[in-house]
Amino acid sequence: MVSSLAQLEVAAQQKLDHIIWKTVLQKQKKLSQKTLKLVEEFVQLARAENLNSFSFHELNLVDVVDNAIDNVWGVSEAKSIEIQSDYEKPYMPVFGDFDTLERVIVNLLSNAVKYSPENTVVKVHINRKIDRVECSVQDEGCGISAKEQEEIFDKYSRFKRQEKSNDSSIGLGLAFVKTSVEKHGATISLESGVNKGSLFCIRFPGIDKT
Repeated sequence: MVSSLAQLEVAAQQKLDHIIWKTVLQKQKKLSQKTLKLVEEFVQLARAENLNSFSFHELNLVDVVDNAIDNVWGVSEAKSIEIQSDYEKPYMPVFGDFDTLERVIVNLLSNAVKYSPENTVVKVHINRKIDRVECSVQDEGCGISAKEQEEIFDKYSRFKRQEKSNDSSIGLGLAFVKTSVEKHGATISLESGVNKGSLFCIRFPGIDKT
């Protein structure tokens, strides 16, 4: 931010014309947005690491996913990517923090859209098993190699697909996802391959209603 202010001050002293001023301001806007994004990633990961299960309550995972889909609708629409949702039942209860879980699903959906070509489909499923509730996000994107899958949930991990998409992230998104999932007593798995798309599946402990 100091360098940004310095650039603006130099520009002001040199009395740059309108077009150059506009270019300078656009560059500073992009830099500021990148900085804010990085700060947000650190803050969200810190919050996930400090989640306390005592504050959890029963919630409907369907509502969480619906909110997340609405959140990423704009970016999916821009690439003509359809997000299809399939819920076994309209009410799928789990214990947790609604906002955190919504951000988890938003993260998975955002990645699915980001690394998928235009005019493809992202599928979200919620199914009830005997002792758990499963939520999966599947895309038709570039996929993830077996080697990269070994480190995909590690902090600061960056891979070829991020470089190709000019992703400015520093690799905390999926670390946040895994941390949040584990704080909910759940697990997350990944099935993928190069040019085969990706399938992330979260398995939550079921709520015994008997």
